[in-house]
Amino acid sequence: MEDATRREFVRLVGGGVIAAFLAACGDGDDDEETPETGSGTRSFEHFAGLTEIPVRAQRIVTLQDQNALLPLLELGVRPVASAGQEDGAGGHRFRRTESYDTSEIAFVGSFGEPDLELIAAQNPDLIVGNSGYIESYDALSAIAPTVLIEVFERPLTESLHQFADLVGALDRWEELKRNYDAAIEALRSDLPRPPAKISLSMI
Repeated sequence: MEDATRREFVRLVGGGVIAAFLAACGDGDDDEETPETGSGTRSFEHFAGLTEIPVRAQRIVTLQDQNALLPLLELGVRPVASAGQEDGAGGHRFRRTESYDTSEIAFVGSFGEPDLELIAAQNPDLIVGNSGYIESYDALSAIAPTVLIEVFERPLTESLHQFADLVGALDRWEELKRNYDAAIEALRSDLPRPPAKISLSMI
């Protein structure tokens, strides 16, 4: 996706960048795969630098629902907890995850300001967010290895690939990418005069 198209896409979608991509390429099935167990760590490069992360994280906490929790669910990985959206009546929801069973995912505060104490109480071995959490990075890293993935200032396919690499789900990523490419081509073929560029948005 070229820069001009990507900027328009982000403008239309707002916070739901990853959600729109997955709407185009995911099947929406709640088909979680059990992560392989493994020991040791590896170096992982991301928005905030280089971090030693578990080879197979077992207790992931996400700092945002539609741009962190959702892509991991689609990749077959279920975090133990996530920030989301408070509903004003003492409840909460994880936006755009309606196709998944999130009943056992603990709520750790609003995506705008996750609760560090609630996060720490989950005993995470990996915390995942996006570049918007850079100011909290040191505090989060004091709890567990923290990875921030850029989802706004680069092509969406690159962001999803990095999520997949993070959790060892590159095979699933390839499947999603094929579905995404097929959706684009199907849209192009349905248009009487297809444009040179096509972008997707979720309203």
